[in-house]
Amino acid sequence: MKLSATIITSFYALVGTANAFSSHSSQGFGRTNAFARSSQTKLYDFIEYEAGEEGLVDEGLGGVRLVQESAVKINGIVDGSSHIPEAKDLTHYTKVTELSEASMKDITSKAGVTIISTGTGNELYKDPGTSTLSQIVYAPSEAVTNALSSAPNASVSNAKKVVFNFVGGDDLMIFEVVDAIKTMVDGLDISQKKTEIIFNSLCHSQFPNEMASVTVTAISGDSTDTTELTGAEKCASMGEIYFHQGKYWTVTEEDSNNITN
Repeated sequence: MKLSATIITSFYALVGTANAFSSHSSQGFGRTNAFARSSQTKLYDFIEYEAGEEGLVDEGLGGVRLVQESAVKINGIVDGSSHIPEAKDLTHYTKVTELSEASMKDITSKAGVTIISTGTGNELYKDPGTSTLSQIVYAPSEAVTNALSSAPNASVSNAKKVVFNFVGGDDLMIFEVVDAIKTMVDGLDISQKKTEIIFNSLCHSQFPNEMASVTVTAISGDSTDTTELTGAEKCASMGEIYFHQGKYWTVTEEDSNNITN
């Protein structure tokens, strides 16, 4: 059976979207799941070629390569009472944009944005030994633990908005981020009544797998006019800043490239 490029594209996008919005419990969910890492899921494993067909499928057809090379962001909100995160939108970007430290400080100062804490985590798989249960520490959870320990007295009680920005390689899973967000909300002094809590989860193949970081920003609302800002400056002024591997990153509306059939 020969599949068309459109069907292939839809299938590949569906795999990524299903992974992204899954909120499975981490209990019993191993990395050996066939769809757990889209980067390791090869289209060729699912395609039968007609007899005599030569070569591999051209991934450039139908936008398949676009899906593979895109940065993918899931954003959502966190209920202030229950602390339950809810994913809202998925957006593809053609690239991520690096911010210089000087530019980042200038933008955040003008926009009334404060970086509360940052943390990086690596995934850890512990050999169960004689036990039947393996222990897995996911990178986003370790990142949150490190972020909270680096700023033990951090308070965002006066902030109008708090933004949790997670970033990692293309194996970053939303259910891992969701679990980490709950820990972060519990660890910060957040006013449940007046503070809006949102999150961004960004993954891209240019970042290493099995590593993630979190950057917590707070927006006071006491800022100069930022309506004229565009691009990376605009996104940073909204608290969307990712500190990862010693550099500051963000994504821009101009680089969004959502895939449609």
